[in-house]
Amino acid sequence: MSVLSRQAHGGRLTIEHVLPQSLKDNYWTDRFSAEEHQKWLHKLGNITLLCGKKNSKAQYYDFPKKKAIYLKRNEKVSFDLTKEICGEADWKSTEIEKRQKRLVEVAEKLWKIE
Repeated sequence: MSVLSRQAHGGRLTIEHVLPQSLKDNYWTDRFSAEEHQKWLHKLGNITLLCGKKNSKAQYYDFPKKKAIYLKRNEKVSFDLTKEICGEADWKSTEIEKRQKRLVEVAEKLWKIE
C-alpha cells in the first residue's frame, strides 16, 4: 500500500492512491475501465499523503468512504494535498487529470523545471 513510510508527527507517513490499486468496489469499476485505471493509477494527480493508519483503513473503498477516513482523525486532515481531495464531490479521470496538471505546474515552478 505505501511506497514511502517514515515517522512524522508521531505516526507513519504514507502515500495513498485515491483511485485504488485494485478495483474491488463498483464505485471504481463504474468510473474507470481497466485501461483508464492503468493510465491514472500512479499519476501524481491520483496520489496523496496520509499520516498514521489512515492508508490501511482507506484501502479499496469508494471515494465517499475514503474521504470520511481521510477526515476522521480529530476531524482534520494534516496535509494540504489531501485537504483539496476532500473538497471533491467525485473522483473520476477528469478530477485526476485536473489535479495532475495543477501539481505538475506547481512542481515546475517550485523546482524551476524547464
